[in-house]
This record gives sequence, structure tokens and C-alpha cells, in this order.
Amino acid sequence: MKAGWPGYEYQAPRYLDSAIVHGIPLIYLTSGNATESAIFNDTASSHGLIITDKEQLLASPDMASERQQLEDLPWDLKGVIDYLVLLKSSFFAGVYESSFAWSIVNRRRSMLNGGKWKSVVRDAEREEWDGDGEGGGEEREEHWICYRDELSEVMGWKDMKSERWQFPWGLYP
Repeated sequence: MKAGWPGYEYQAPRYLDSAIVHGIPLIYLTSGNATESAIFNDTASSHGLIITDKEQLLASPDMASERQQLEDLPWDLKGVIDYLVLLKSSFFAGVYESSFAWSIVNRRRSMLNGGKWKSVVRDAEREEWDGDGEGGGEEREEHWICYRDELSEVMGWKDMKSERWQFPWGLYP
């Protein structure tokens, strides 16, 4: 909160909207807040969406050994599991402020170009971005989308001025 990240009230409706717009019935949720995750799960259920996470994927009795291995991991390695699952998801959505989200988007973006990284170059005259994704943003019912390609979208700044792209594109793919 002190870093100025958008809170649950901003993020939750946008993730739900994204899932509905893209026709995604199952959401893999990564969150460190159990209370908000439960609220999100209830809200998603009212829209006919199913929420899962790494713990639920290992909930069956025959996965007891794997579940215990997961429980024994430190928090950062649990995050690596989320990262690996999200890399392979059919569609990913995250927020601008998250280097975790941008790292996933950048890795997935390289898959669109046959595994080769294609840089994004700003066309100053048109105020658009060349490259695989769309820059500049789109608004969908109070929903800011500052980046979208075939695999991912990032919610945040509608106006992605050149200095705002320095953060996401400065991450190693």
C-alpha cells in the first residue's frame, strides 16, 4: 500500500472484466491475501467463473506428498511456481506496478516472435508503439489497459508516455 499499488477495489473488477471479455472460465489466482482471495472467489463464482491456485491444484488426497513439499517451500519459491504456471496460461492479466507481471508479459511476448525478442520502438509522430503489442492504452468501462498482445494484458496507465515504458521494457525477458 505504501508503494502506491492499486488495491483490491481497483484490481478485482478489472481481472473479472478481463476474464469475461476474453471468455476465460477458469482463473489461476496468485495473491498473498487470503481474505481478499476468498472475496474474489465469491465474486467470481457469481459470474460463473472458477478460481484456483497452487494449493487447490494439490488438494486431492493423492497429492499429499506434493502438497507437503509446497508447504515446506519459502514464499519466494512458491512465487516461482506461480510464475511457471502463469507463463503457460492461455491468457494473462497483471497490473503496471508489478515487475512480476511485466516479467511474465515480456517472456510470453517473446513466444509470439518465434522465441526471439522484438524490441518496441516509439513512433514519436503517431504517438503509437511499433512491435508485437499495443501501447497507448484502451479504456473498457473504467478499465485501463496500457498493454495488450495475443497472450497478455496489463492494466494501469492509459497514457503510456515514453518514460513509463522504461520500467516494463527495462526488465530482462
